[in-house]
Amino acid sequence: MRILMALVLFLQEQTPEEIFRKIEQTIEESKTLTVKFRWEDVESGDGKDASVSVAIGTIQLGHDNKRRVDIRFLQVAGEVGDQTLTTISDGKKTWKRESVGKTWHVGEGTLNNTKRLFATMLTREGVIVSLFDPSHKSKTPYPISDIKASDDDKGVKALTYKVQRIGGSKDSLDEVRLSYDPKSYRLFKRVNKRVVDGKNKILTEVFNEFTFNDDISDDVFKGER
Repeated sequence: MRILMALVLFLQEQTPEEIFRKIEQTIEESKTLTVKFRWEDVESGDGKDASVSVAIGTIQLGHDNKRRVDIRFLQVAGEVGDQTLTTISDGKKTWKRESVGKTWHVGEGTLNNTKRLFATMLTREGVIVSLFDPSHKSKTPYPISDIKASDDDKGVKALTYKVQRIGGSKDSLDEVRLSYDPKSYRLFKRVNKRVVDGKNKILTEVFNEFTFNDDISDDVFKGER
């Protein structure tokens, strides 16, 4: 009987590749998504002191490609500051404002398949790049390889894998560790290590909130009228 139960559990266990796809699928198929994060970029090399950039922010994705992003940059390349950026889309128009009190810039159109694009770029390039890098509009996801499963603390699981960035050489692969909840597939933390122009770069993203299907008012996605 024990042998049979062990066999059943073995057959039910997901492969790392299946888990990775399930994480992206859960984000893509959610009705709404709220993500609150802290992002840190540490770059070191050339015998100089490390350059550190820090940001905090909130991302809200609704139905019909509605989207709101509020980011506050606390430090950029070692320089302490307080810069903000807000982007709002109601699914038809997009409003952008670089700082509180400044003029809103309005543009026609918005991204299609917002949640799918966000899921694809978040797992491969990280939260900040998923918001700014124009390559996130590409229909071809960044290639990943060498996916492995591991355990983190207190029941949290993790995936480790390598990412081939578009425009990079085949020998230049990012190393990523993605921590997640095995029951809900919400994300807790993402650490990305890479080498850029001979400098070591570590991107750390901590997700203080990662909530699927919460109640988000449509007023959140209304820009300046």
